[in-house]
This record gives sequence, C-alpha cells and structure tokens, in this order.
Amino acid sequence: FPNGIGLAMLRLDGFVSVDAGEDGGTLTTKSFTFEGNKLLVNAESAGGSFRVEILDSSGNPIDGYARGDCDPVSSNSLRHTVRWKSSSDVNRLQGRTVKLRFHLQSAKLYSFSFASD
Repeated sequence: FPNGIGLAMLRLDGFVSVDAGEDGGTLTTKSFTFEGNKLLVNAESAGGSFRVEILDSSGNPIDGYARGDCDPVSSNSLRHTVRWKSSSDVNRLQGRTVKLRFHLQSAKLYSFSFASD
C-alpha cells in the first residue's frame, strides 16, 4: 500500500441533501418563527430549479409568498437569496409562525437560513 496524504472537502452544510429528480418533489418544514429580512438557501439547481413558498401555520400560502410568486432559481450557490416578485424582503413575517415548502426539480437542497442585511 502506498503512503500518502489525502484531502477530502465537503461543501458548506453539504454532508446531507434532499434531492429531487426530473419529476420533481417537495419538502415542507415544521412550523417555526424566524428573525431576518431575507431567506438564504444552500442548493445545487443548475440544470434544474427550485422555488420556495412561505406558508402560514395551517399550511396555506401567505399572500405574496406563494409558489407562483417565487422567482425560480437555476444555479449552484451556498447562499441563494430567494425572491418573490423580484423582492427578497420577508421582514413583515418576522416573529410569525410559518412553514416553508420547497419545490425542487433536478435539484439538491442542503440548508436554509434567514439573515439581515
């Protein structure tokens, strides 16, 4: 056996992902509250896409944050800024109990977080 030193690297938060193929799939989170004014998503979606909708605690889309309002994301990034109707502002939803529903097609979702500018 040859001796040597190796280096393995993982993408940030990239140990586990939720994957969807060409037929697509969804993932809905449990209810939570957040602080911040924008949603950041760590995902690989080049060759595919993802959209996110924000739901109320009963699972209904919040006006302005439905799937159809979300600008599709079709690239790879550790910090995609999600936009609805070209706006990333989720400030008015801070402190409110919400769920997220991710709609994935040929994409991998690693993690998400909320941040402030």
